[in-house]
Amino acid sequence: MLQILKENPIETNLSVALTDLNKTQKDNNSSNILSYFLLESDLKGHIENPNQYFKDEERATAYNLDFVMLTNGWRRFNWQKMQKQSI
Repeated sequence: MLQILKENPIETNLSVALTDLNKTQKDNNSSNILSYFLLESDLKGHIENPNQYFKDEERATAYNLDFVMLTNGWRRFNWQKMQKQSI
């Protein structure tokens, strides 16, 4: 495998980020990739502590997630069009 790489170099762009875990505090409710793709990217406005809605599978957590989605509203869906398609 290494011989193949030596004969056929691959051009790439890389980046690295380093942090000192002893000097940073982790906020378990702050935004992360999961909360961004499943919630924040579909809703307009700022979602306070978005990861709290994915912390567990409790009924209260799911209820709160539904509440946030209903109050902020999904804006990219045309509900009338979807309703016609389901009939």
